[in-house]
Amino acid sequence: MKLSTKSRYGARAMVDLAVYFGKGPIKVHEISHRQDVSEYYLQQILSTLCKANLVLSTAGAHGGFSLAMPPDKITLLEILEVLEGSLSFVACVEAPHQCERADGCATRLAWCMVSENMKDTLRKITLEQLVKKHKARVV
Repeated sequence: MKLSTKSRYGARAMVDLAVYFGKGPIKVHEISHRQDVSEYYLQQILSTLCKANLVLSTAGAHGGFSLAMPPDKITLLEILEVLEGSLSFVACVEAPHQCERADGCATRLAWCMVSENMKDTLRKITLEQLVKKHKARVV
């Protein structure tokens, strides 16, 4: 499985917002500059995250984007599921009815286990943890 550019950029933008959590809305051009992501593309990503209630958008001269909740309450799994949709390796993991062999397929069992393990790992990683690791590397 390979994550899309949208998910990679979205995760970076969310960590950026987490770094500045509690300091007011952050302008998209500031995030764009720090993360080296097109402002237009970033706006689309942040808009998707707003619709999922992970990010807040504030209009006006002092507006911008901010996290909708504290960084310790947002997991990498939530972000990726919003931006990627399904994180399963194959369609039959989440929709076994799509394959006539799903019930007796040995490899489907493996894909289900791998998918669940990956989701468990991503569920344990919060933005707060990523910010701490980021700050430890920068300082």
